[in-house]
Amino acid sequence: RVVLKVKTNGMKNGEEGGEEMIGGFDAIICASGGWEGDVDFDDMVEDLEEKEALGEGGVHWDVDEEYVKRSAKVVDRMMKMNFCPVVAASLIGEQFLSPGGLFVIIGASAALSPTPGMIGYGSAKTAAHHYLQTYAHTPSSIRNDTTAVGILPLMLDTPSNRAMIGEDEGDERYGTMVKPESIAKEIGEWIRHGHLRPHSGSLVKVIAKNRVEGAGGASFHLVR
Repeated sequence: RVVLKVKTNGMKNGEEGGEEMIGGFDAIICASGGWEGDVDFDDMVEDLEEKEALGEGGVHWDVDEEYVKRSAKVVDRMMKMNFCPVVAASLIGEQFLSPGGLFVIIGASAALSPTPGMIGYGSAKTAAHHYLQTYAHTPSSIRNDTTAVGILPLMLDTPSNRAMIGEDEGDERYGTMVKPESIAKEIGEWIRHGHLRPHSGSLVKVIAKNRVEGAGGASFHLVR
């Protein structure tokens, strides 16, 4: 068992301490993440006009400058939510994974291609994919015989994602949602049966078969 107390601000000022730190994990899975789309310029201008009408934030706004600032903040938030936890988890893995252990991150199949409308999210997930593939070839990972794998769903079937889509059961996005249980089951097989694992550094795309009622499960396909 491991007792960790971690306080982080992105990747800065990390503090870790615990009364007890003992290794021996068969697997470490980093499922941390979040989504935010790009700043919509028209919505931003409308927001600034409302603030100006209320006398907030000064008399005049430089809309181009504000757009850059807000866009940069989105990218920063996405990196902190989707990339920094992967780095932290890998460093924890170096300390606490058993020899021959499994390190898994949850990436995003959308980030295998350009992501207009969500540049920050796509960039952060792409960085996570690259980190995972590189981590697989580091001396510490090789020395410990760690298998590092990225699982890439298009969208996880979570309450927050369902709330974002809405109650329209005809929405085709419901057909792309992967149930976390399907991913957990596959990871469990990899833990129990090492010969079933993809090679270290693999990115595995998850194709959902389920619909709104959740029938059908998911299939896993090696993409890199």
